[in-house]
Amino acid sequence: MEFLIRGYYNVPAILSQYYYINFKMFLNNLIIYIIFTLMKKKQFGILQGRILPEKKKFNVFPSQWKKEMYLANKYGLSYIELMIDENLSKKNPILNGNITYLLNTIKKNNLLSYSLIISYFTRYSILKTKKIFLEKIFKLSSMLNIKILIIPLIENSSLKKKDLIKILDLIYIRTLSYKFKIAFETNQNLTLYNILKSEKYKDKFGLCYDIGNSFSNKSFFENDIYKFNKYLYHLHLKDKCKVKNSFQSVYLGKGLLDLKKLRKILSKIKYKYKITLETFYEKNSINSLEYNLDRVKKYLINV
Repeated sequence: MEFLIRGYYNVPAILSQYYYINFKMFLNNLIIYIIFTLMKKKQFGILQGRILPEKKKFNVFPSQWKKEMYLANKYGLSYIELMIDENLSKKNPILNGNITYLLNTIKKNNLLSYSLIISYFTRYSILKTKKIFLEKIFKLSSMLNIKILIIPLIENSSLKKKDLIKILDLIYIRTLSYKFKIAFETNQNLTLYNILKSEKYKDKFGLCYDIGNSFSNKSFFENDIYKFNKYLYHLHLKDKCKVKNSFQSVYLGKGLLDLKKLRKILSKIKYKYKITLETFYEKNSINSLEYNLDRVKKYLINV
């Protein structure tokens, strides 16, 4: 470029140097901007069953799971968070022996096989789960080549500290040979954080932080994100508002969640993992998706 400006066009040296330096700065900034933009757009996925929900009920495996993948790609999402639901649905290719077909469908729709959540544990206690079932889940997770396995320790799998350590030890021993990391979703983030700080489990375990649930847990997500930063392996994104004495899910930006504040915090800690939309929907789930994505694009992409 410098040769062309000085030689071919015979521009005075001092002027050519000025344009050369400024062009180089512009080009570098452009490359950084493009990379940053692509990374941000690739940071978001959605939970299985939130695009085309089954029977208007949360956390039920969707019969139209293949169409969901097509739509996820169409709307610019990078992955669908796969799910093993509480009913162990026979429609689920993870459970009915069709993992290869599932992986091909993911690839066909230009999506990533990134995360898997075991929603089964919200209904059935992980303490009472047979070890052979846990081992099967870990093996299937490895076959899916996921990066993050999410294990909910809430509702019927909510544990006291003693039992929590017992489960962590059991899972750690059985997953050491696998490449994926494990993010635990819990209402006891501080307790889990203090256990993880001991470095007993190295970098294998971390937190899946549910931003919407932080309100019903009477937590301050901005403080939590700063504090748990090192062990924050995954985020679930939803919004909630308080109705009398309970909290209800609402569209992003319609509840207690300050999206601008969230963007600022995630930028400050340089959050590098992904964010799954676990967002509210109504009868027309596609319209709901479009509204929530509009909030994401407006407030969270291109920070």
